[in-house]
Amino acid sequence: MVQPAAAHDPNRPLETARAPISLAQLRRGQTGTVSSSTLPDADRSLLHAMGLRDDARVMMCRDGEMCIIRVMGQCACASRIGIARTLAERVFMKSDAPAGAR
Repeated sequence: MVQPAAAHDPNRPLETARAPISLAQLRRGQTGTVSSSTLPDADRSLLHAMGLRDDARVMMCRDGEMCIIRVMGQCACASRIGIARTLAERVFMKSDAPAGAR
């Protein structure tokens, strides 16, 4: 049985859900939040130690075969790390803006 669509409350803004994209799909200056990965345990542990963990806020500084990203901490601190595009393709995130936006 199909459930009827819920009526939208006009006092509540619509939330647009975006499908997760890979970190490698971010463009320079675009930001997002890490949501998951399909990395082997060793690679996941290494990136986790560098601050790239679930719920981490990141900004793409340079995209290419070597991605340079800024990992933003919770205390207004940030670090820049470089990861191979092949690894960045296996880290998934919720982008703050559509992939075509700058």
